[in-house]
Formats: sequence, structure tokens, C-alpha cells
Amino acid sequence: MRIDDAEQTLIRVSFQRLKCRPEALSLDFYERLFAAAPHLRRLFGEDMLRQAHKLSALLVHVVETCDRLETLAGPLHDLGRFHAGKGVEGRHYAVVRAALLDALEDNVTGWTAAHAAAWGRVYDIAATAMLHGAASGGIEGTDPAPRSATA
Repeated sequence: MRIDDAEQTLIRVSFQRLKCRPEALSLDFYERLFAAAPHLRRLFGEDMLRQAHKLSALLVHVVETCDRLETLAGPLHDLGRFHAGKGVEGRHYAVVRAALLDALEDNVTGWTAAHAAAWGRVYDIAATAMLHGAASGGIEGTDPAPRSATA
């Protein structure tokens, strides 16, 4: 679970160049996700603003810890188990990846192919950890928040 120094810089700089608040990026992501895969809407509650806040906290946490992504292994494993319990399947991760990268591309000033590659790599690392969690058996219950995001 490691990205190189250049990728870390691309992740951090691109997040600083957001044209909007992280919550607005998250809402844009969900709009794109549901446009591409309307059947996924049923997996989410009614309060999409709350959902956007949770995703924003996770994105901020990923940016802050991109030099030590291994610290996210446990929380991402738990998140994967939680999502599996809600009905998320492995095939959904590619749609989520595309929606996230598209939202970032449209909301980051100066977005380049290098930014897309760095974010894609971080997403792939996170998705792998989540899929491992999902494979260990989905659980119902409280949505796990990034540990440091709640501290």
C-alpha cells in the first residue's frame, strides 16, 4: 500500500486546487455515480448531504495520509465489509472509480493525466483493501468512519 513521492505530491496539490469544497466534490461524485449506475442509488440513504460529508472526510483523510496509506488498511477493510453488507459488489468498484476520477477532473484546476494516474492508483489501493474486507464477510451496522476523522 504505497505510492511514490511524486504521486503523493500530485494527490496533495490537486486537492488544494479544488474549485469547490470537498462536500461539493462528493455531491458531484454521487450525481455522476447515480447517472452511470442508477441501480446503486438504492444502496444509499436519503440524506445524501450526510453521505457527502462522510465521503469528504474520507477523501481528506486519504490526502493527509497518502504518504502512509498502510494506516488506512484497517479502516478500509472495515468499510469494505460494511459496504458488502449493504449490497455493494466487486463490479461496482469500477463505476465508483470512473465517477470519482471524472468528478475530480471537472473540479480540480489544472487537472492532468498525471493527476488522474495518481488518484487512480490511490483508489485502486483503497479498493483492494475494501474488497479484502468485503471478502471476509459483509456486516450490517454502523458505517465505520475514518478513525482520525472522528478524533
